[in-house]
Amino acid sequence: MTELKNSFYITPKDIQILNGCAINAARREHLTIRDSLAKTGNRLSIYEYCEYWQVNPDHVIRYLNQFR
Repeated sequence: MTELKNSFYITPKDIQILNGCAINAARREHLTIRDSLAKTGNRLSIYEYCEYWQVNPDHVIRYLNQFR
């Protein structure tokens, strides 16, 4: 399994890179996913994000590692 460089968590900036959206839209998406998973903190793991969207984490991690 591939590991995300420098962090275990996905940030709104990462979501912006993945989706090509504005940072505010990425922040809303980050918050929406955290709320739907009943997360109490501000952090969202890459695996939670991928499970929510039902995508392969290895593909997402490999893509994001190019930008870190």
